Amino acid sequence: MPSRIWIDLDNTPHAPFFKPIIEILEANGHIVILTARRMSQLISLADDYQLNYTPIGKHAGKSKLKKIAALFSRAFACYRFLGKPLPDIALSHGARSQILAANLLKVPTVEFIDYEHVATPPLCKPKWEVAPNCYPTNVSRVPHNRFRSYPGIKEDVYAAGFKPSGTALKELGISNEKIIVTIRPPATEAHYHNNEADQIFDALIKRILSDPTVHAIVIPRNETQRREIADRYLPEDGERKPEARGERAEARGQSSVLSTQNPQSAIHNPQFTMPRAAFSGLDLIWESDLVIGGGGTMTREAASLNTPSYSFFRGTPGAVDTQLVKEKRLTLIECPADIETKIAFQKKPPSTLPSRNADSLNAIIAHIESILEFEGRSLRTED
Repeated sequence: MPSRIWIDLDNTPHAPFFKPIIEILEANGHIVILTARRMSQLISLADDYQLNYTPIGKHAGKSKLKKIAALFSRAFACYRFLGKPLPDIALSHGARSQILAANLLKVPTVEFIDYEHVATPPLCKPKWEVAPNCYPTNVSRVPHNRFRSYPGIKEDVYAAGFKPSGTALKELGISNEKIIVTIRPPATEAHYHNNEADQIFDALIKRILSDPTVHAIVIPRNETQRREIADRYLPEDGERKPEARGERAEARGQSSVLSTQNPQSAIHNPQFTMPRAAFSGLDLIWESDLVIGGGGTMTREAASLNTPSYSFFRGTPGAVDTQLVKEKRLTLIECPADIETKIAFQKKPPSTLPSRNADSLNAIIAHIESILEFEGRSLRTED
């Protein structure tokens, strides 16, 4: 029986994660109600994917007080938006404001989660949890019978359908003769930010700017961070040039694609490119020789595509990254000295895409359908 399913996109990686899920749920006849927070590149990415969403709320910045105020303000806006009839379930990948609003409306909440060291504010506890099978069940916030797991990692859900276009470097006007390093700076406005990551990022950029054999593609998280990086590292010799005006790359599972809606200046010099528009997709990762990130998604996407991946995230390591390290698909950079001793600045050997299946996606769809059935059965019993 068709159900009404509310999905809330709270951060940039949620768009590629939920896109194939939405497509299958709608193909199965369900009605998907989609909302999205104005956060980083999330809105432009949702537009690139042609998702039919309603924007609600925005990121509050660094201030903890503003974050708390924004949580309750957005939850209230979601509460007012839903109206009648209410959705049968609410899905998110850690959207606290959605969970709060849904709990107040007594709508069953399903939270996808892949990092166990997160704080749960009052009233934001989900009814169900779905996590990768390497996630430690002993830290789950729900009873055992309401916890579900799926094979692989979150990034496998959309990386499984990835087909390289081979145009990422061309769109940026970069030759692949040099060692191409894609870098994601640390999330300086996140509650988990650690200043150690800033020190590593600083040493990394200085190392690359001194090496003519390396070209870095830095993907800032927002316009403020982009300006700060440009002012700090390219105050004089940074050259600004128009970005490519080629057709927008098709969104085929990428976490982000080059958007040419506003092709203004990019930051560029022989060792450094920083696009103005969002460009952190699987195509770019596939064409890079290595990926170095201060967060989670991009380094795990690289691991999923077998591109050498390094993380200088300095929060408490999660089970997913720990598993990738054990499998030697991810290397942790723990201090500036590790840049020289642990990172192999070299060309990636020619390779083919790793064989992928849709096991992760199929398992998630099966869990959603079974939860819908359970909740529907419970509601009928109450009636």
